[in-house]
Amino acid sequence: EAVTAIDDRILMACEHRHRLAWLATEKRETQQTPLRSEGVRMLKPWLGTVKANAGVEAMAIIAPSSCSSERSLMVFTEADADTKAADASPVSSAVLLPLSRRSASPPVDADAPARRVDYQVASGGDYRPVDAVALPNRHQILLLERAFSVFGGFSSRLSLIDVAPKVLCGSNQGATDQAPLPTRVLATLNGLIPAENYEGLALRESEKGHHIFLISDDNQNFIQRTLLIQLRWRAED
Repeated sequence: EAVTAIDDRILMACEHRHRLAWLATEKRETQQTPLRSEGVRMLKPWLGTVKANAGVEAMAIIAPSSCSSERSLMVFTEADADTKAADASPVSSAVLLPLSRRSASPPVDADAPARRVDYQVASGGDYRPVDAVALPNRHQILLLERAFSVFGGFSSRLSLIDVAPKVLCGSNQGATDQAPLPTRVLATLNGLIPAENYEGLALRESEKGHHIFLISDDNQNFIQRTLLIQLRWRAED
């Protein structure tokens, strides 16, 4: 359901049996040489009561913070949002995991002090995370969200989550007592691009800003399309 690159490995997240798996990419003789499987870590102890088909949909690697030289992995599920914020606004939860050092294997330790981190969910539809990417050199995550209705079809939007360094410095396991991370909607994409089942997100920096790439999944359905969309975003300083 989710994939990201970490050093010389490819990290994958799977639902139903909620797990992380990683493949080694080094020492390949040619591009046709199969990737080597290195290991698996179960996510069930960290995800609690998340349903089998509402598991990990997105994950992003966050840069080191002021209190740690190591990176963190933030994992998003498509579980239902809750209204537990002080202002009764929708809130959802992600799981924050510390990553091992670059040369370590596995990249995610089985005894890692995982923590739940709440983040705000903007109103305006039943949107769920489908992919995420961390902005380079910033503690911010760009989140691709999708909503679906029988009569309205697919709708997508891009949101930005601010991850305060103090959140990365926390050490408690389980639920966090921090306020939900602030989230703002950058763009609702319907009307800007063709409406489709966008599930993939990538980001590339240039002198002209950030280039955002989206890809849709046609689900092998003749009425849907696989589209690759490129957008340009001039991020604020």
